Amino acid sequence: MGLWQLLFITRQHCLTKKMAASIDQSEVSLSPLEPTLKNVIDQKTLKWIFVGGKGGVGKTTCSCSLAVQLSKVRESVLIISTDPAHNISDAFDQKFTKIPTLVKEIGRASCRERV
Repeated sequence: MGLWQLLFITRQHCLTKKMAASIDQSEVSLSPLEPTLKNVIDQKTLKWIFVGGKGGVGKTTCSCSLAVQLSKVRESVLIISTDPAHNISDAFDQKFTKIPTLVKEIGRASCRERV
C-alpha cells in the first residue's frame, strides 16, 4: 500500500466513522479523489496522516514535506517520529526531543522524536 493510498483510507475512515455525525452532509463528498498533494492539503477534515514503509523509502522526507505544506494552511501541525535514528532532527537541522518543539523558520509546525 502506497503513501497516497494510506492517506486516502485515513480520510475515508475519518469521514465515515468518526466525523459523519458532526459534519453537514451537504458539504461532504465521499467520491474518490485523485492522489495528489493538493488534495491532501485541501482536506479540512483530515486529522491524522500516518507515513509508513520499509527502510529507505522516504518516510522522513515525506513527513517533513507534508508538515511544511500543511503548516501553510493549518493552525498547527505536529510530527511525531518513533524512529530511533532521529532523522527529523537531521531533516530540519534542529535538535528535537520527546517534548514537542516548534520548527525554526516554519512556526506552525512542531516536532517530537523518540528519545
